[in-house]
Amino acid sequence: MLRIDKLTYRIGPRVLLDQAEASIGAGHRVGLVGRNGVGKTTLLRLITGALDADGAVSCEGKADDDGPFTEFVTGYSHACGLHEDGTITCFGDSEYADEVSGVPEDDVRYVAIGAGLYVSCGITTGLEMTCWGVEDGGSQDYGQVSDQPLGSWIEVSSSYYTVCGVSTGYGVSCWGRDAEGQASPSGIGLAYTVAAGAWHSCGVDLDDEVTCWGDDGEGQVSGAP
Repeated sequence: MLRIDKLTYRIGPRVLLDQAEASIGAGHRVGLVGRNGVGKTTLLRLITGALDADGAVSCEGKADDDGPFTEFVTGYSHACGLHEDGTITCFGDSEYADEVSGVPEDDVRYVAIGAGLYVSCGITTGLEMTCWGVEDGGSQDYGQVSDQPLGSWIEVSSSYYTVCGVSTGYGVSCWGRDAEGQASPSGIGLAYTVAAGAWHSCGVDLDDEVTCWGDDGEGQVSGAP
């Protein structure tokens, strides 16, 4: 049984949750839907205790085994799922098998995951960033694993050879391949979500403004709404 009682959460002046209430019975499964940025991932992190808010969340009972998936991401030839209990399962068939076999030990629990070409990343319940896999895909070392920054994180996105994250202070950082500038955030202030792409990346700031950086060959940066 999951109970949410008068849950309120703000990011700066933006109210994502206002006196939210819900009750989900044992054995029930529900879907969480809504447009990007309305607070779906934030709600899951509040439920797991990764973020603090006004109000209360209580959970009775325990899921069998690892429990169902709460988040699922795919790389080039692998996929990773985040279970209800915070563990991660990755699978696939690749000559660069570290993105599957390199999943951190089972005693670590996670609140968010992301998958790139041959590298996957997760944010632990302690809000630390951990990445694993093959940085170069057999060609060049881009540092997605070795260059991951320190700090506390609430969001991670990984695509191709680039990883981006949002810190608990709502700052945006990216690392990995930067030949097109996709790992060099420019023009964006405090943000609540970020998406890393192959040649460009984008973020949404606290005023709901979209900013993109990197390759603009198709107007994907200059054409941001």
